[in-house]
Amino acid sequence: MSTVLSAPESLKQIIEQKRRSLIQLGLVLGLTHPLTVQTSEELDQLILKSFEVKNYFLE
Repeated sequence: MSTVLSAPESLKQIIEQKRRSLIQLGLVLGLTHPLTVQTSEELDQLILKSFEVKNYFLE
């Protein structure tokens, strides 16, 4: 049976997956590697989006 996730829940899962990827990249490639930095910036954007979504659902 498939469960439909609300926007905040699915975004939370995406953020967690990106966070795990970032940790692995940092360990393997180093913190200043361009791919690590790019992934960090993507995670930042996802976190900002989560705040926007959270505020939307609170209104």
